[in-house]
Parts: sequence; C-alpha cells; structure tokens
Amino acid sequence: GGLQAEGDDDGKLAGEGGHLTQLGLASLDLASVRVVYKEPTLFVQELKLRQDGGELAISGEINSKEKADLLCALSRINVTPYLPDDWRARLHGRLGGEARVVFSFTENTSVVSGHLDLKDAQLEALPVLAKIAEFTKTDQFRRLQLDQLRTDFRYEGGVLRLTNFTLETKQLIKITGQLTRTGDQLDGVFEIGITPGPLQYIPGSQAKVFTTLRDGYAWAPLHLTGTTAAPREDLSARLASAAGQAVVEGLENTATKAAGSAVDTAKKGASGVLDLLFGR
Repeated sequence: GGLQAEGDDDGKLAGEGGHLTQLGLASLDLASVRVVYKEPTLFVQELKLRQDGGELAISGEINSKEKADLLCALSRINVTPYLPDDWRARLHGRLGGEARVVFSFTENTSVVSGHLDLKDAQLEALPVLAKIAEFTKTDQFRRLQLDQLRTDFRYEGGVLRLTNFTLETKQLIKITGQLTRTGDQLDGVFEIGITPGPLQYIPGSQAKVFTTLRDGYAWAPLHLTGTTAAPREDLSARLASAAGQAVVEGLENTATKAAGSAVDTAKKGASGVLDLLFGR
C-alpha cells in the first residue's frame, strides 16, 4: 500500500512509496520504480527496495514469451531475516554484492549467479569452531568478528556452488575454498589457517595437521560433507588423533630417556642405583 505512480499511454510507469510483504521474509519498502512496457517485454529501468537501512536495486527486462534477465545490486541488507532458522542465531551482518537472475519461460529453467560479501559480520555457535576453541583454549573462536566474508556463487538446476569463498578474522583464523550443495547434501573442500600461537595448546597439531605456513597462518585441509541439517567435517578427528599420537610419543620419549639414565647410573655402581630408586 501507499504506492504513488504516474503512467502514460506509451506504457511507462514511474512511482515511489509503498510496502511489500512476502510470507516468511522481512517486509520491504518500495522506494522507487520506473518501468516501460512494449509488447511483449517489460523493461525495468529501476526498482529500488529498502529494508532496515539496506537497499536492493533491480534492473533488466522480462520478455513474457522468452525469458527474464534481471540484475540485482545489494547494499547493506540485513542478512539475518533471510537465513534458515538454524542459522539466524549463528550469522549476522550486512550483505552486499551483485546477482544476475536469468529465467527461461520456454525451458522453465533458472540460473542465479554473482558475488556476495558480508560486512559487520559475526559468526558463532558452529561445532567446528567450538572444537577449535576447546582444543586451543582460545574462546575467540567461539564468536568470530569477521573482517572478511565473501564468495562467488551460482545456483542452477537445484545445485548451489560457492567458489572463491573467503572468511577471515585477522590474526586469528582464515578459511578459503569451495562448496557444492545438491539438495541437502554438502561437499566442501577448504583450507583453514590459524595463527600459530593457539596451536601450541594442541599437541602434534603443527607437526601433523597444520603443516603449511603461509601469510602468517598455519594451514590444514578441511573436507565438509553430510547434510545441511547435520554437516560433518574431518578436521576435529585429525586434531584429536594428532594430539593422542603426540602424547603417546611424548611418553615413549620420556620412558626412553629414563631408561637411558638408569643404565648410565647403574654403571656408576650400587650407590648410584639407590639414588635413582629412592631419590637420594
């Protein structure tokens, strides 16, 4: 409601004001609209929608006999209302970027592609981050203030592909890689970099898991599988295994050193052996 528009006989329409509400999503304010209709095509010269300090600008054309081809520019859109319920408490920020939407009416197919970046972003309550926080005794991992979160994306035929994905909290953690979601199935290949300091609390982590040093981070591969409802990653298991092996190896080294010391002491005579056994 509230749309004020002007039109003419040439099929032009311009206006401003109004309110759009779609079930399940946050409501949007219609800031302005300018369209031209020439059979069979609607030319969208400008359509600006605003929500909570953010803006969505749409332009392009819709040919009712062939296809729709629209360009959507996002600026500081509050991402939380558009996330699945289980992610709304985990990810916060302002979304920017660009998306091209192409829909074929003749073939009933659609392709959405572009790039997105999240500003003023926070990420929390992810199981893998909780594990890293637990292992490294660094609570900063539990709730990350992100300096960078961006990705290229393409959605086609029910398959979502994220490429050139980068997440970074400077001087703490950086994640790069790609992810494919087919239905609810996940397949992601990433590299995760952590500043070396916190890794000192995980025995064996730098020797067996985070083995590559680059750009101020120690890097390890991470494979993400499972479903959107129950994702699985292989890093936690590798960290636990490395820590266990390091502890065993550390005990073995200690035992070897002690045995060597006992032999050396025994060679010195009985008094040396008594000193070893009774702490004299």
